[in-house]
Amino acid sequence: MELQKDSGIVLRKIPILEADIAATIYTNSHGKRTLLFKGLKKTKRRSLTAVEPGSVTHVVYYYNEQKTMYNVKEYSLLYDTISIRNNYQAMITLFLFLEIVEKTTGHNDPNQTLFRLLKGAIETLTKTSQYQILILSFILHYLKITGIYPDVFHCTVCHKEITSDLYLSEFSLHPYCDACAPNYSFQFLAIVPIIKDIMTNKFLSLESKHYPLPEINKFIFHLLLFIDSYFTIHINSKELIFNNSIK
Repeated sequence: MELQKDSGIVLRKIPILEADIAATIYTNSHGKRTLLFKGLKKTKRRSLTAVEPGSVTHVVYYYNEQKTMYNVKEYSLLYDTISIRNNYQAMITLFLFLEIVEKTTGHNDPNQTLFRLLKGAIETLTKTSQYQILILSFILHYLKITGIYPDVFHCTVCHKEITSDLYLSEFSLHPYCDACAPNYSFQFLAIVPIIKDIMTNKFLSLESKHYPLPEINKFIFHLLLFIDSYFTIHINSKELIFNNSIK
């Protein structure tokens, strides 16, 4: 048994019996792990905030490669999501980020770039009201980090550069230009310059006021359906996102 220390982002928590809480945490050094906080619900000396989804927590725990859940020895809260939880739109955006990472990553498969992306997205939720743009930015960078981000700037068929409108078929990220687009493809108006802007600039420096939000919303929905299909999962949070018409 080895004592390990790490910082991690709580993706999900599960009550165990009357006093314990199991938390799925995406750690900086070891990827996704399940940690057991014993007796946490029965003590008033230790805060439950550290195991709330979205919280960034420093943990010291007993690692045993023969087990799938590790007992926490001690922990401290590094960043909480209290201010996010007072804003419903920010909260459901947070849940979307956490669910994507929780459902598409394997245990003990570290990716520090993904950790930084998720941590940065959570912190940015308190600095912006442009939630649609933040969602699109997170998903595009996530797809790039995971290695499934396509070259959306050139047509799959003729390889001609795409500079404005983008065509995609269902559950696919293979791009088409106007001339090569199949009849069954979906058109996203003026989305390519936005993608280029997001992928080459820091989020808070984006000039997003004039972005066509209906097209962005449609594009986000397509990307989430692609993630569902690619990983054979279902992102439940997307219903909350689109049912509440984030602006």
